[in-house]
Order: sequence, then C-alpha cells, then structure tokens
Amino acid sequence: PPDNWARMVSRGRTRPLPPREDPARTFDDVFGQAALDPSVRAAQQARRQSILDHVTGELSRLSSEVSAADRQRLEAHLTYLREVEERLRQQSENAATCTVPARPALGAAGNDAFPAIGALQMDLLVLALACGQTRVASLQWSRSVSDVRFTWLGIDESHHGLSHAPDDDADAQDKLTRINHWYAERFEELIAKLKGYDEGGGRTLFDNSLLFWCNELGKGNAHSRNDAPYVLGGSAGGALRTGRLLKYTGDVPHNNLLVSVLNVMGVPDTTFGRPEWCT
Repeated sequence: PPDNWARMVSRGRTRPLPPREDPARTFDDVFGQAALDPSVRAAQQARRQSILDHVTGELSRLSSEVSAADRQRLEAHLTYLREVEERLRQQSENAATCTVPARPALGAAGNDAFPAIGALQMDLLVLALACGQTRVASLQWSRSVSDVRFTWLGIDESHHGLSHAPDDDADAQDKLTRINHWYAERFEELIAKLKGYDEGGGRTLFDNSLLFWCNELGKGNAHSRNDAPYVLGGSAGGALRTGRLLKYTGDVPHNNLLVSVLNVMGVPDTTFGRPEWCT
C-alpha cells in the first residue's frame, strides 16, 4: 500500500500519487521527449499513439461485457488514457519551440542537500509551465512527520520534533519561526522565477498562474486543523484580486477555498472532498 504520510496529491479516491524526489527523474518525465532527436521523437510518438489506440479499443470492447461497477472503473481508465494522449500531443507540439534545459546532475544527497534539491525542482516546475509541458504542477517540500533538520540555519532538531514543542518553549518557537521564514523565502523565489517569463499583454507567467501554499495543519503541537494559514500568489489571469489579507470567523471549511480554486481554473465543481464540508 502507498505511504500516505508522503502523499500530497491524488488522482482520485484511494489513488494517491508518489512525488518525484529526484530532479533528474523530473527532468526525464517532463523534458525527456523534447530533448530527443526529432526523428527519434516522431517514432516514439507514433509507437505510443499506437499502443494507446490499442488499449483504448480493448477497454471500449470490455465495457459492454462487465458489471456497472467495473464499467465505471473502465471509464476512469479511458479518461486517464485520453489525458495521456492529450499530454503527448502537447509535448510533441511544444518540443519544437521549447528551449530544453540541461539535465540536472544531482550532487550530494541527504539532509544537507535539501535546499539544492528544492531549488532544482522549482526550476524544473517553472520551465515545465513556461514551455507548456503541463498546466498544473505541485511542489512537496517534505512529508508529514518530517525528519528534515535545517542545519543550514544552525538547527539540528527535526522539524517534526520542533513542531510538537509547547507554546512556552521560546527556543523551539524561535526555530520554527526561522524555518517558516526560510520556506517563505523559497515561495518568494518561485514567484520571482515565474515573473521572469513575459506572456504578452503586460502579463507574466506569474500573473497568469495561481500559486497555493499550505501545509496540512493549522497548529502542529495540537494537530489542529483550525485557523490554518493559506497563501495565494498570482491572479490567475486577473480572476482574483490580490494584495489582501482575509481573516474569517467561525467554522469555515478550507474546502470552500479549494472549490474556489477549481472554479477559477474553469472546473465548475461545487464540492471538494467531503460534500458536507463544503458550504
């Protein structure tokens, strides 16, 4: 079974997706086809398309021979295959015009390499968006119960251990503040990278995007989900008014915010997650 402590994104219910921890693998997945010789790329594209056509045909044939529940599962597979097909088509179109970066050569690994690995992943995320290789990207810095030690800030305790310190532990609270400040600087770096791509009409890639920064708890030492802070960056092409701090009173579910994000991106859903948590 998947390690849900390390999963932030899901394709659907009970279908969590593992993060790519190695920037070199991220590069291969996103830019591998664009980096190929055009003739090799065309042959690969044709072969993949042939396989997709065959599998799609087989699934369509099976759908008339199975139960209603299995038919739903087959439809989910067909939808996924159509998404793959569209991504392959877009990759083929963008490969001719996108400037492919050099494949990252990852040096040291382990705890102290955390900032360098994160910087590489941010670079690849921005390039993937700028080159049209994807329209949605997620960056997961660590995992629940993170054992990262912020040694480059002079902090030897694990982040998770510090997050469970009581409120009156001044030393732990100071270290947590420094850690959060470090993450805020990385978010600022990501914004600056996105602003470096002019998309015309006086807008940058940042202006045309929506960034959502969060973690899974409002307060670590209480495992509280109340009053969790969220930061939105970018206006999604002018759909959102920025430069504001909004504070809500009462038991307002954060699912409402996630529904709003879906709507801004053109997905007309009225719920996200459990429907009873969406008002």
